[in-house]
Amino acid sequence: MKAIELVTYLNEREAASIDELTSEFEVSARTVRLHIQRTNEMLEGLAHISYARKQGGYVLSVINEEGFSEWLDRMHRFGDLDGSASEKRITYLINDLLMRDDWVTVASMAQVLYVSPQSISKDLKAVEAKLGEYDLALEKRPRYGVRVRGSELNRRLCLASIATEGVIGSNPFGDETVPQVVKTIAGCIERALEEHPIPVQEIHSFLNEVDVRQINELLRASADMGAGAGLFDPAWFDPHLDAETPHEAICGLAELMVERAGAPAELVELALERESAASTAFGSGLALPHPIRSLPGPTKVCAGIPNRPIRWGDKDVELVLLVAIGDDGRNALGWFFSRMAELLSHEERVKRIVDDRSFEVMMQEIAHGEERS
Repeated sequence: MKAIELVTYLNEREAASIDELTSEFEVSARTVRLHIQRTNEMLEGLAHISYARKQGGYVLSVINEEGFSEWLDRMHRFGDLDGSASEKRITYLINDLLMRDDWVTVASMAQVLYVSPQSISKDLKAVEAKLGEYDLALEKRPRYGVRVRGSELNRRLCLASIATEGVIGSNPFGDETVPQVVKTIAGCIERALEEHPIPVQEIHSFLNEVDVRQINELLRASADMGAGAGLFDPAWFDPHLDAETPHEAICGLAELMVERAGAPAELVELALERESAASTAFGSGLALPHPIRSLPGPTKVCAGIPNRPIRWGDKDVELVLLVAIGDDGRNALGWFFSRMAELLSHEERVKRIVDDRSFEVMMQEIAHGEERS
């Protein structure tokens, strides 16, 4: 005989005599009265079961309709109506305990889940066993309650385990729908990365020295971007720029910006107009072409490494950074030109960028090259 069963039975009728209850649940009158007492403790402030002489039986009186409805819902999810209820509670308890550092009493957990403290105590044995699989312990202290003791890593591993139980190997969508679901998720990820250009580094299942070094380099490269965040993007990088003249280099990079970064089509014409006024090759193998006036939108930089050095006025250029100057203020532009001033004074850093021909190394040298020199 469970609390939810008793409440459901009484909620469906005006009253029920003691004989009806003993017959329905196949228990003694004493057991019925004991369960009514315990159920009233659980329903405190929400409803109350009492004996009504006029009706000649026990009556359920609801005090708080909204709270009582919520109680019924939670009891159906976490109560003992079926064999899976205890498993659901155990999962809930593991999750709750892992997400907190403070003590929690058995009584408070029983109140939240609308079951008896005895049921929680029984569930905690299974909780303790599950935690033990991840070198976590369930610490107990009189009057304080219980809490989980163990490392943050093991907590996260245990959380990941209970989150994936019943998911891995299942296919709620059906084989025919899976490709569309995967396509939709991939599209969401691509849009999110466009809006929030967060660096992504692919690693092995178990970190090795190469993974650690690459992660550290990526963090170093992005940590000091500050106002320069959003200026560069791998999609705006051409490691093998097919150009033999400044005109070809400017046109190639400007067209790439129009196609991939949404830059205005007039960027090509404006950048060529600026170049005709004076050369934008500044030495150290670097050229910084840019439009003769600012364009609508944020400032963006398109980078290209020619297959062969380009004779740019009286200088040889091996790295071209086309700066699409926007109207979004001067913070980003100020950051960029301060970095370029440092790059120009260290020709070996330009050489490292050209030799490696990767976006990651270019960003490392621009953002933190002074630490490498």
